Amino acid sequence: MPTLSPGQIWQGPPIDDLGAAWRDDPEVAALVERVTSRRMSLEDATAATDRFAGELRHDRTRRLTLFFAGTFEQINESRMQAIAAIRRYARTQVVLIDRLSAQVREIENLEADLAADAERIRDLGESIEMDRRIFADRRRALRPLCEQPVLLEERLGVLARAAMVHLD
Repeated sequence: MPTLSPGQIWQGPPIDDLGAAWRDDPEVAALVERVTSRRMSLEDATAATDRFAGELRHDRTRRLTLFFAGTFEQINESRMQAIAAIRRYARTQVVLIDRLSAQVREIENLEADLAADAERIRDLGESIEMDRRIFADRRRALRPLCEQPVLLEERLGVLARAAMVHLD
């Protein structure tokens, strides 16, 4: 699924009508920016959320709801970008496969002709080997790339739970 629904993760007050109101609260906006960054560990992000919630004296439910709305918006956007990157990556792999197939067919046709250009056959062989290596390297990198949306969903769920335990 390219986008998430807040109801899949959040049992607090609805966020549908909040829009980007979370950006109007400087403390909430700063926290959202920090905890949604992949540079911050999930443990540190949870601790920062707990500290923020523990320091709230007024409007706790509203501000925690704003926090979730911002977190949801940021992480959902990052997740959509990750999925788009996976799609682009997969399309590039298909292009590489098609190019490899065409090169193999061409080299097979050239080898069938005894008078074929040996230099062209050698060049095609080198090109095939290079494209094969690129394809294999990219295939190995695909798994970590595909894990990004899952890791983002996990972060969103953990942060939502961290905020929900502090709701009034």
